[in-house]
Amino acid sequence: MIFSFAFTNNFNLAAMSIKRSKLLIAILIALITVFLLIQLVFQKSHPLPQIPPIPTSVLVKSAENSSSKGSANPQYLTTIETKISSLNGDGTNVKELPHSSQTVPRTSQILLWTDFFSQKNYVRDEWRSNCDYTNCRFTSNRSILENADGLIFHARDINISDLPNKRKPEQRWIFLNHESPAHTSFSSLSSLDGLINWTATYRLDSDFQLSPLFVPVPTVLPKPFINHQRPGIVSWLVSNCHTPSNREAYVEELSKYIPVDIYGACGNHTCLPKMSQDCYKTLADKYYFYLSFENSICSDYVTEKFFFIMNYPIVPIVFGGADYKKIAPSNSFIDALSYESPRSLAEYLKHLLENPDDYNSYFNWKRFYTQSSSHYACQICKALNKEGDSKKTWDKLSEWWFGNATCYRWDKKQANSIKIKD
Repeated sequence: MIFSFAFTNNFNLAAMSIKRSKLLIAILIALITVFLLIQLVFQKSHPLPQIPPIPTSVLVKSAENSSSKGSANPQYLTTIETKISSLNGDGTNVKELPHSSQTVPRTSQILLWTDFFSQKNYVRDEWRSNCDYTNCRFTSNRSILENADGLIFHARDINISDLPNKRKPEQRWIFLNHESPAHTSFSSLSSLDGLINWTATYRLDSDFQLSPLFVPVPTVLPKPFINHQRPGIVSWLVSNCHTPSNREAYVEELSKYIPVDIYGACGNHTCLPKMSQDCYKTLADKYYFYLSFENSICSDYVTEKFFFIMNYPIVPIVFGGADYKKIAPSNSFIDALSYESPRSLAEYLKHLLENPDDYNSYFNWKRFYTQSSSHYACQICKALNKEGDSKKTWDKLSEWWFGNATCYRWDKKQANSIKIKD
């Protein structure tokens, strides 16, 4: 009896468990059915839009055989048009849209063929700062010659017996020069006539500019404070005492009429570290005027002697062949060569010392402008990204550099006959 009761009880429990499982399964099936019905109704009331086929362009880089020596393997981008077709629900072809080509910038390689004053790999990565195009690589490794997109030749380091013996047609050759024609070899430059495509110099008609630009500030700044308690009057920091411009003779004559303190190898004053920000700041604190005198008087030739000092509260007196009105804001400098003689310049400087408001007017430009510079490497990289198939050539590079430079030398005896700038 006990065994029979236990068996019957277990059987009833098993039956109840089966019924519960069936009930759960039925409920689950019902829920799934309801969900599918809701989805079907939603799709009918919100049909999905037909998506037309999108033609694409696939960019692939041509294969490079790095193991083969002496063969040119230019890294060109080849555009392969890939057509994508689709079918509508009724089996008809969707009308194909016009193809569009997408390009992905590749890395351009620029070979520094010459050194820069005997220095290799002189283009540092700092050029990428504030540059819109950075997909360029500058190197002195000549093994990339056949694949290089551009070659840079620095004027002072050109060796006419060491020019490349091969060149791919689309390769750009670039002439780089910070110096004036007086410090440029004619024979070296004439050897590049008809070979150079771009120029990077201080000249305003160069392809790329080495000099900073003065650009408007976003918001007008307040008037700067001007110190009128300075112990000195005119300062000059210089190391080259014998120059093509003969600036040293002009300063010698100027110093007869107004005190000029000369720092560096050509004077008896010292400012350390040489050509440093601390040195320029010291001169600006102690003097009212600074002689930004160039070693050459040639068209557009303006160097850091002018641009550096423009960052400090001191008035620069310029001496060069540039039209400074095209380079710097109005009333931001004093042009020595616009005066009849050093004596007349000295008289004007004394006038400014006696009239503080007139002196202060030379700093008003700082409220509206600031200096902005773009490294020539950035300009070259941008040009390589932007330029199409056209390519110009400087056929008469040497004539442009020397013949159009209009250089001359200041001479006290001929000072009155030298053309005075407007």
